[in-house]
Amino acid sequence: MKVTVTIRSHPSNEVAGTNKHQPLSISQHLQLTERSKDFSHQYNKFVMAIAPITGKLRKRIILDISVSLGLGTAAAYGWWYGYHVPKMRHQQNVYAKINAARAEQES
Repeated sequence: MKVTVTIRSHPSNEVAGTNKHQPLSISQHLQLTERSKDFSHQYNKFVMAIAPITGKLRKRIILDISVSLGLGTAAAYGWWYGYHVPKMRHQQNVYAKINAARAEQES
């Protein structure tokens, strides 16, 4: 049993009488560009393997805004009650000790 496989190449590669190692003439170059224009519209119908990134923010704007506000609020509460309030409490204790020592010296 004999099986014949035919592989079709892009029409831009099928210019009659061209050798890949020789430069193309102007007419051959024009023929290649015209053939590639005719052939390229067939490939524009296919879906891209990787979706374009454009428009992702608009499609998920509610999610993006709510996540950013939630994370920002959580970070603000963490800073306020985890750093700022203990630091101010310590500072007030230091000033209270200084004022108590000053009041003791004056009396």
